[in-house]
Amino acid sequence: MKLCRIVVLMACTVGLHADEGLWPYAQFPKQAIQEKYQAEISDGFLDNLRQASVLIGDGAGSFVSANGLILTNQHLADKCIARVGPNAIRDGFTAASRDREFPCTELTAQVLVSVEDVTAKVKGAAKDNAPAAQALQARNAAATQLEKACPASEKCSVVKLFSGGRYERNHYKVYSDIRLVFAPEYQIAFFGANRDALTYLRYGLEISILRAYENNQPATTPHFLKINADGPKDGELVISSGAPKPTLRLSSAAQLTFLRDAALPFTVARLQARIQTVSAFMAKSEQNRTAAEPTLNALLAEYKLSAGRLIGLRDDRLVTRKTNFEKKIRQSAERAAGTDPKVIAEAGKVWDDVANAYRLWQPSERAYQALEAAPAIGSAAFQTARQIVRGQPVTNAVVPKELEVALLTQYLEELVKLGEQNAPVKAVLAGKTAAQVAEAAIQGSALVDAASRRN
Repeated sequence: MKLCRIVVLMACTVGLHADEGLWPYAQFPKQAIQEKYQAEISDGFLDNLRQASVLIGDGAGSFVSANGLILTNQHLADKCIARVGPNAIRDGFTAASRDREFPCTELTAQVLVSVEDVTAKVKGAAKDNAPAAQALQARNAAATQLEKACPASEKCSVVKLFSGGRYERNHYKVYSDIRLVFAPEYQIAFFGANRDALTYLRYGLEISILRAYENNQPATTPHFLKINADGPKDGELVISSGAPKPTLRLSSAAQLTFLRDAALPFTVARLQARIQTVSAFMAKSEQNRTAAEPTLNALLAEYKLSAGRLIGLRDDRLVTRKTNFEKKIRQSAERAAGTDPKVIAEAGKVWDDVANAYRLWQPSERAYQALEAAPAIGSAAFQTARQIVRGQPVTNAVVPKELEVALLTQYLEELVKLGEQNAPVKAVLAGKTAAQVAEAAIQGSALVDAASRRN
């Protein structure tokens, strides 16, 4: 789980090392920053930063004007850009006037308007000395009720912080009318070619400018960030606001070893196969290239992240350092337990339990990834169908039929390799080949049509 939907990350600029720091707004260490950097961070500054920060899908952006302009990454809006026209991603887009700004029906913008401490309400839902599973179920039920009790004008999300030490209810204002104002042409946005886009971002203009609307008028957004044309100077304090991905800082050596030897190699191999499939489809025509560009970008971004983690974990020094650090922590926990041998053994038992759990889980990892964690990677039709069946919010991604068939075929073939003991292969294929089933499923589905999918 993310630390918080909107957090503050503090770092120094070029020439100095980045400081450790990832804090929710309500717990920003103002005093420590004052003492170390002689920088006074006021509550007003943090309030403005929080309300100027915007969640766009799985990413982040910022209001940069008082009338709803949002600056964000281009890849977060690429599906909207693709709908502007057949060559919009390649050639870019600029709205000639405000009434020509293009509706992005796929996107919403969320602003964190307030944070409420609900720790007592969530923890109080679990009875004292209740079994762990029952206590967890009670806390989850309480969190769900708190989300449902959110005011109608807001969206609420209860987040767990510090491994359950604190629970907060985040209140968001949601802008559902988002329109595209500007996107640069592809070669400028992703300079360095597809596979290097995340490595050479410093040379690309990977941005898009959107605008939030309310009642068909540009939203009034008094909290926004002003652009400094001169840029930061060496030694200046920089504060970044956004929605970070989870880190592995608290993972044990056993968890890191499991990721290195089991989970990530399978993830990387699956992504590589999909990238090859999409690349082959794009090579057939310019129309294919334009239509599949957003899918390829998403796959490449995920591949870059997963492969980078795997490369890092294959550095023996990293796991060795983690093992030595873990040994010191375990010894400290056992010393703090006192002199009772039973209590000492219980204090150190958690590491053994974690290691044993991952050892037992490892044979199930491939099936879990393929069936639950990341099924049918790249197939928008499959993901939409799954969201409908599970009663989840439906995304509005578009993938060409021919590519959908190829990706779904690839997925069904993957299930065949898992075997009948792990996946209902016989029931799904019913005597047909993976390609035949995929072709029939996609050609007979309304989910590949944008209008039908919205209905």
